[in-house]
Amino acid sequence: MATMRHGMSGFLSRLANEPDLLDEYTKDRSGVMEREGLARSDRDAIMTGELPKIRARLRREHPDVDVFRVIMDPEPEPKPEPPEPKPEPEPN
Repeated sequence: MATMRHGMSGFLSRLANEPDLLDEYTKDRSGVMEREGLARSDRDAIMTGELPKIRARLRREHPDVDVFRVIMDPEPEPKPEPPEPKPEPEPN
């Protein structure tokens, strides 16, 4: 049963988050992508395994976002907490 089409980015996200779908995909890549409603051009790009082709398809889907930068850039390091002040020595 085909699911609602959410584009290539939605499909790739589901692969990362749904182990059963990933398992099916590893056994029948073309069949799963077709069943999930990916456009032929998206399926072709994925099947090449060539990052520039996949990226170009994702850019068509999301022209206003650099999808790979959003996905692949690490989160900024958290700013360190300022050191706690040292307690005043107690008078003798």
